[in-house]
Amino acid sequence: MNFLETSFEPNESQKKLFEYVDSIFFPWFFHKDVLSPFEEGIDSFYAHSLRLRHGDGSLPVEGESNSGVMQIMENIFFDIAKSNKIEVNTVLRSAINATHHSKQSMTGVHVDHEFDHNNFLLYLNNVTGGETVLFSEDKLTALKTIPPTKYKAVFFSSTPHAHKFCGYGERRLVFVVTFLGKIPKETA
Repeated sequence: MNFLETSFEPNESQKKLFEYVDSIFFPWFFHKDVLSPFEEGIDSFYAHSLRLRHGDGSLPVEGESNSGVMQIMENIFFDIAKSNKIEVNTVLRSAINATHHSKQSMTGVHVDHEFDHNNFLLYLNNVTGGETVLFSEDKLTALKTIPPTKYKAVFFSSTPHAHKFCGYGERRLVFVVTFLGKIPKETA
């Protein structure tokens, strides 16, 4: 697994954008029973899709723009990738996800595409719990647990993953991107 974790320091304009995302004015859309088009799940969440999967998502093709803030958010992704020597060839999908407390301990373990790809996460707030967990290919062994610290950015290769739920009364906000490219191998 290729993995990179770094921190991001947003400028004032980016902070205002993130405040907008966390406001009552930002549009959210409910998704029920969605893990990926290839797996069944019982998870539900709110999302603001920035870039939709192309077609049925089965081909590694650039996704389609779906939001007026897509380019601004993806520019943040590109800046973080470039400053960490991550090669980005194609953005497959991007979104901002919001999840709340649940009686379940975590979401279903899943991969986002049926072909090799990379994942990017940028945590937009601090919550209690809400860790991202990366699993072995058989989806049985947890390999890495990532606490969701505000403005932490994480890149990882096509790896089964899930996330734990945040504390009661909290909302976990994460900017996610799936892409084709190269992430340097973890050195630690």
